[in-house]
Amino acid sequence: MATIYGNNSNNSLNGTSSSDTIYGQAGHDNLYGNGGNDVIYGGTGSDNAYGGIGDDWLYGEDGNDKLFGDDGQDYLSGGAGDDTLTGGLGDDYLIGDAGNDVLGGGWGNDVLIGGLGIDVLAGGQGNDTLTGGANADFFDFYSPTYGVDWITDFSVIDDTILVYKTAFGLSSSGAILSNQFSIGSSATTASHRFIYDSVNGALFFDSDGLGGTAQVQIALLNTGLLMTNNDIVAT
Repeated sequence: MATIYGNNSNNSLNGTSSSDTIYGQAGHDNLYGNGGNDVIYGGTGSDNAYGGIGDDWLYGEDGNDKLFGDDGQDYLSGGAGDDTLTGGLGDDYLIGDAGNDVLGGGWGNDVLIGGLGIDVLAGGQGNDTLTGGANADFFDFYSPTYGVDWITDFSVIDDTILVYKTAFGLSSSGAILSNQFSIGSSATTASHRFIYDSVNGALFFDSDGLGGTAQVQIALLNTGLLMTNNDIVAT
C-alpha cells in the first residue's frame, strides 16, 4: 500500500499491486492504479486515470478527464469539465457531475448519472440504470441484445434515445419514421420497429413488426410519456 503524489508537471504515476492512493495534483497526468483497490484523484488539469485490477475509486476533479475503471466494481466521478468515463468490467457507478460528459458502462449492471450539462449515457451490456440529470441528454443503445436499461428521468421535451442503425436493422440515420413507432403493448403493423407501452413504461424493439420474430424489451421509462418517433434517433 502506498500514497503517491504528483506535482505541478505532467506526471505519469503508477500504483503498486496493493491498494494505493494517488494524487495527480496540477498538470495533465496519466495515473495508473494497477493492482488492489485504489483511490485516484486527478487534481487540476486534464488527466487520464486507469483503475486496473480491483474495486477502484477514480475522481477526475478539475479539467477534461478520461477515467477508466477496468476490472472490478468501480466508482468514477468526473467532477468539473467535460469528462469521459468508462466503467469496464463489473457493476460500476459513474457520475459525470458538471460539464458535458460521456459515460459508458461497459459490461455489468451499471449505474450512470450524467449530472449537469448535456451528457451521453451508454449502459453497454447488462441491465443498467441511467439518469441524465439536468439539460438535454442522450441515451445510447448499441444493440437490442444488450439487456434492459432503466432510464429514470427520460424527458420527451429534452432527451433523445440513440440507436445504432446497423444493429437495429435501420436503413437511414436521423429520427426514425413515424410508421416505425407505436404506442401500445406490441406492433400492429409490419412497419413498426419501436413500441412504447405507456401503461408500464416498457420500450420494445421488434425487428419485423407483425412478423414471426418476437419483440425484445430494450428499456424501461416512466409511464404516460407522450413519446413520438422523434424521440428515437438512428446514428
